[in-house]
Formats: sequence, structure tokens, C-alpha cells
Amino acid sequence: MAKRVHGSEKTSTRTLTEEGLHQQSFFDEIEKDEERTPIPMQEHYKRVLKALENYRFKKNILNVFTDVVGIMALRLSILCDPYKADERKEELKRLCKDYDEKELRNLLNLFHEMMRDLPSEPTDALGWLYMQLIPKSANTQGKVYTPVHVAGLMCEMTFNRDEFDKKVENDGVFEIYDPCCGGGVFCISYVNLLNKQKINYTEKVIFHLEDLDITAVHMTYIQMSYLGASAIILHKNTLTMQTFDTFRTGGYILAHLTKELIVRKEMEKFKPIFDLLKMDFKGETK
Repeated sequence: MAKRVHGSEKTSTRTLTEEGLHQQSFFDEIEKDEERTPIPMQEHYKRVLKALENYRFKKNILNVFTDVVGIMALRLSILCDPYKADERKEELKRLCKDYDEKELRNLLNLFHEMMRDLPSEPTDALGWLYMQLIPKSANTQGKVYTPVHVAGLMCEMTFNRDEFDKKVENDGVFEIYDPCCGGGVFCISYVNLLNKQKINYTEKVIFHLEDLDITAVHMTYIQMSYLGASAIILHKNTLTMQTFDTFRTGGYILAHLTKELIVRKEMEKFKPIFDLLKMDFKGETK
């Protein structure tokens, strides 16, 4: 079994921001080990909470959590999706600048190890941690996330396999929408359900998710990315319909966006015909 190398044992000439642009060095403090046994989520929770407690007399612990989640989300987005890469790089620098490089690396590794084990035990891990930290913060904003077991029950009550198969047969994909996704508890519960149904959710399901809280967007994006789900997560005010940012998982880009780009490229060949017929590119008469 390969030896696991931690950030405290290994140095890198790249900054955390620079590593966000290089896939081979993304969380490279931990060597890939196909045979490693997943650690139970409860054990991960203890490790992460203990590490966060070290910041108690330095910073607000909830702010440290949201910063780390933001850094993870931005680095993933830079790697997987060129959309707004330059802007994300600047935001990444801003989040990293107030932290000691070594301490932040070790904290990121703990979060990464937890997320790496998420597929073996799909649950709203980041949402659960967030809820544990909120009571310790004065700025709670009345946030209460749905418990995993409640979300799981609701998904089982609303899922119909016949309707699912019919939708996929007719449209090629089944779409799930959550306008207030939080940490992603409902979509993660659906992933659990689809796994039990032996359904390839990466290819057959697209999750359309939204939240006004950027930390919720980051948490959902990270967890859906590590689960390999196809998801588009919007930082959006659902009431005013104002969209501030968009995050697309690697699963979505590989399974669906690639197909869309191929179709668009093929449609370009017919643009002269559309022009001849005095139709716009969407096929509507001018």
C-alpha cells in the first residue's frame, strides 16, 4: 500500500493559488491509493472539527470553514471549467492571503480526504459540519438545513421509476431542480436513491441547483463534484431571478456540455441555409 504523504512532510514550490491551475498538483500532498479503505464520515467529522478548533483564538471558526470551502470550490472550478477562470483566481488569492500556507494545506487535505470518501457513504457532510459550527457563531441568519434522513425519505416518496425511465427515453435525460439547495442534501439523497436503483446518474440526470448563500453554492458544488454528478449550481436570488455566478461540475461538462458543443458545431454547417431562409440561428422566422 502506498505511503500517504501529508503537507507537513512535503513542500511545494507552487502557491495554493498556482496549484489550482494544475491538475497534477491539486491536493498532491496525498498520494493516490486505489486500495485505501474509506474512513467512516463520523471519524472525518471529528478530525475536521478538531482542526478547526485550533483557530478558535485566531479567527471566527465559521469563517475559517467558509473560507476553506470557498478555496476548494474555486480550485475545482479552475481545474474543471475555464468559465471565469481569471476572476476565480483573483478570489482564490484573496481567500488564501490571511492564512499560514502550511496550516491551510493541512486543513485542505483533511477536507479533501473526507470528500474523497463521500462516494462510499453519500451524505451532506459539509452541510452537517456547517450546522455544527453555526451555533458557535453570532451570525446564524436563521439557517437550518434539512436532516439527511428527512431528505432521503422525501426523495423515496416522490421518485417513480416508470416516470423516470419514460422521461429519459423521451428526452435523453432526467432533470432535477432545487431552488434552495443548501449544502446539497436533497440532490445527494437522490444520488443515494439512484445508486440503489442501479442508475448511472452522471449520464442520465442533470441537477439544476440554486441558492442565495455563496457558501451553500460552494458546498453543493464540491460534494456533487466528488460524487461525479452532472450539476449546474447557480448563485442566485430565486425571488428576483438575479444570477451572480455559475458553477458546473466536471461530470456535467464531460457528460452533457461536450455533447451540446458537438451539436452546436454541427449546426454551424447549416447556418447559410438558415440565412437563406431568413431564419435566425434558433430556427425562428425573423
